[in-house]
Amino acid sequence: MRGPIPRYLVPHVERVESYMREWMLDNFLLVTGQRAVSDRAIHERYRDLNDGRLLREAIEHRHHAYARALANPYFAASLVDAGDRLRAARRDLTTTLGGETVRIPQLIERWVSASGHDRDELAHAALMLLERRSAAERDWVEAHATAVRALGFDRHTDLLRAMHDDVDPWLRHAQRWLDETRDPFLESWRKWRRRDGIEGSPFNPNLGRPPTAPEAARDLVTAVRDSVAAWGFGEVAARIPIDVEQRPGKSALSMCGRIAPPNDVRVTTIASDQLVAYAVLLHEFGHALHFAFGADRPFDLFGDYQGITEAFGMTFQWAATQREWFSTFAGVALEEESVDRLRFLMELLRRMDAIHVLYEFAVHSGDVEPATEFVRLYARELDVQITPHLAYWRMQLFLEHRPFYPMYLHQANSMRGALWDELVERGGAQWFLNDRSRSHLVARFRLTCEVDLPEWMNILGVAISRA
Repeated sequence: MRGPIPRYLVPHVERVESYMREWMLDNFLLVTGQRAVSDRAIHERYRDLNDGRLLREAIEHRHHAYARALANPYFAASLVDAGDRLRAARRDLTTTLGGETVRIPQLIERWVSASGHDRDELAHAALMLLERRSAAERDWVEAHATAVRALGFDRHTDLLRAMHDDVDPWLRHAQRWLDETRDPFLESWRKWRRRDGIEGSPFNPNLGRPPTAPEAARDLVTAVRDSVAAWGFGEVAARIPIDVEQRPGKSALSMCGRIAPPNDVRVTTIASDQLVAYAVLLHEFGHALHFAFGADRPFDLFGDYQGITEAFGMTFQWAATQREWFSTFAGVALEEESVDRLRFLMELLRRMDAIHVLYEFAVHSGDVEPATEFVRLYARELDVQITPHLAYWRMQLFLEHRPFYPMYLHQANSMRGALWDELVERGGAQWFLNDRSRSHLVARFRLTCEVDLPEWMNILGVAISRA
């Protein structure tokens, strides 16, 4: 993995590194609402790196790690205009209720607790905005397909197979896992819905109102920083900024921006008292911790298989579903039902990752009508009648960053147990309360720069059938 740099890349390495730093910073500013439109000058300065020629050469040589890295600048440059149009459309997506300007998340939040005619009105208003957003997202996905064809691939699935040797085994693995877990999942799912008195949601396949932390809980940023400090990483954690400021155009999703690892990594989130927000922020801050212990050469060009770093995120995220974690770092005792509900929500997210492995590959194959397949799979796997207006949202979001992100997330979920067991072996069942796993984590973080997925899975003792 970390052998000699291929001859066709040697003359470009320093400029690729500079390009990635500039683009990642620009992307972070866009995501956090600190910048409204892309800095096109960045991409213009590096036209020889983002015109697809280097990417095609890496693909032709079957240098998968380099191809996956070089896909970032290619698609970033190809989708500048489409991305700016989509961000502008999202900023303009508002409606007026009772003289107040509201957005989609506010409408859905009010819909959850409303009833009767008010509930119908809120649903109608939300669906109208979602329909407009879906049209803009569909246009972005079509622009992405045009960029794929410009590389010489008829379909995105052809490009995926050219960049990965193991797409088909992971597709089968996702399908098999969904089949094997469907009945017990749906049994638990229906119990929760009966308990909550809900039939489901066309907007989010969740359990009604997400569980919230008690009023006395420490804020999520403090809890997450204290948690990582307890693992022995206080000095590193102190220099990783967490952006919590709310701005127009800021994404509601938490994210880690690796601007220039290992020295400049940042995290963004939205302040929240929801229990799941603690887990999500620990996931993203875990990415930042991982990148802060990487090699001096940027991950984006040299190694760092995305599914591996997501596996760390999933493992740290699971720590924030433990009652002891909340009592120690958030300073509150959670009721058993809140913990059970939070863990079930984590498993729901895992199921959605596997669903999207199948859904997005089918869409990219051109074998299905996206909205129809989206509704069908959510009905089968989650027993909900979800609105087809969400068919492009998650797909567009992940395509921005990697060619087939749901596969990386599914791979990460499949490795979480093995990583958790390693940490338990060194730090005990409550490893997340002490620093006895610090040296092991540092060694693992640095190893991820040197190996690709097959070697990493072999080290963890995780295997999937390729039959």
